[in-house]
Amino acid sequence: MTFSKLDNAHNRTYKRKMEREEAELQRKLTERNRFIIAQLQQSKTNGIEWDNNCVNSIQNNVNLS
Repeated sequence: MTFSKLDNAHNRTYKRKMEREEAELQRKLTERNRFIIAQLQQSKTNGIEWDNNCVNSIQNNVNLS
């Protein structure tokens, strides 16, 4: 193999590795966001007074993350 082919193979391997790591981080972030939203919703149903606009704003911000 020439240097260029080795370099391209390395770049493809590195790109796949980075894509896997990014997917894992996104999965963890999504799990955390779901947990936060569930906690907010549970707080509302447990009778803790929350301003609905505040909770909705937090949920929207978390969903956009």
